[in-house]
Amino acid sequence: MQQQQQDPRVKQLTAHLNNAGVKQLQHIAWFNQIGSTNDAIKQLDVPYALMMSNQQTAGRGQAGRTWYSPSGNLYLSLLWTLQHPLSGRLALEAALSLVNMPLLHQHALHEQAGLGVKWPNDLYFNQAKWGGILIEPLHDHRVVIGVGLNLNSMPHSIDNQAVTDLSTMLGETVDPLLLATQTTQALINACNTFEHGSLDLPTRFASFDVFLQQPVTVSNAAQADLVGTVIGIQADGALRLRCADGIKIIYSGQVRPLQKK
Repeated sequence: MQQQQQDPRVKQLTAHLNNAGVKQLQHIAWFNQIGSTNDAIKQLDVPYALMMSNQQTAGRGQAGRTWYSPSGNLYLSLLWTLQHPLSGRLALEAALSLVNMPLLHQHALHEQAGLGVKWPNDLYFNQAKWGGILIEPLHDHRVVIGVGLNLNSMPHSIDNQAVTDLSTMLGETVDPLLLATQTTQALINACNTFEHGSLDLPTRFASFDVFLQQPVTVSNAAQADLVGTVIGIQADGALRLRCADGIKIIYSGQVRPLQKK
């Protein structure tokens, strides 16, 4: 792995995680700039690791799309070893854990209806995206959970998607060290909840589903677009869509609001 300059806060982060009882991580790194934290962490031959960067030059989103990764945001990848086979539930558990971080609770964002999750892996506030999740499986039940979170002011729109950031949402500057600590804890909690079967996942997800009971279009490269109304998810994390010809069960795809003619 190409050596990159480390952020001096990596020592503080390690101490904060240890104080919080996070003892499993065998490798923790925090770079000023890197190509992709997901790609870099895959090169480690350990069961548990954490890697962050203040900027990415080759960030990736779902389906290989480019993830806009300017300096000043948080790009974090957790390498974790699961006891059970990976399924779509993990992305949803990660999203739910992130929107329930103490940082957001302390600012009472949960009292507003705008905080939510777009199935299966995007974080929203008032219909604007402030974060996303990319999960990639490795061998031996290892998995990489990549997260990109906007801390500072972003363009109002990227690829026709409204965008926001945590500083705007909270009305104050966010401490990257605090956010990195809480994000790591949230992802580990998500893995633990996943391992225990994701009890009541459809009910828990419904509270944050930004498109629940909304008309949408679901795009998937393997089939024609589907148009219908989101009616929730199944226990395995699949999306349930009521279409003109019945209910469709969707395991992958991009969901977007139905454009009115």
